[in-house]
Amino acid sequence: MSAYLVEKKTIDRIVDLFFSKPKYLKLLEDTDINTKSLEYSKTLLGMRLFEMNLESLNYRYPDQVKDFIGEFYYEYTPQHGVTPIQYVKSISCYLYQSCEGECDNYRLYKAVEELQKLLALHIVCGLKEYEQGKWE
Repeated sequence: MSAYLVEKKTIDRIVDLFFSKPKYLKLLEDTDINTKSLEYSKTLLGMRLFEMNLESLNYRYPDQVKDFIGEFYYEYTPQHGVTPIQYVKSISCYLYQSCEGECDNYRLYKAVEELQKLLALHIVCGLKEYEQGKWE
């Protein structure tokens, strides 16, 4: 199987990142994630991310995944010491493993894509080469 269920720490990292800044949290406004209850929201977001990953896998491998759906439990665990580059890599892995079927059209998938773009831009803007580049 070339597509797979991402590791829990990958989901936790994405959840951490969404809740790290108000501008990232705002990306969830068009989803079913209510960000008012912080801990519940983090677990719910993680569950939704896992479900989307499973749905994508089920689309690609229906005979191998269908029995697994509904048999997992997710509880958010904060991740510490994660670098910005690792966040981008984790999001890239997640998006790649969760894009089958209609998943890449879901609002949550689009929010994760936008999160990746914002973080990548933040990283680039902090580079010395960016600062030295010409604004023409």
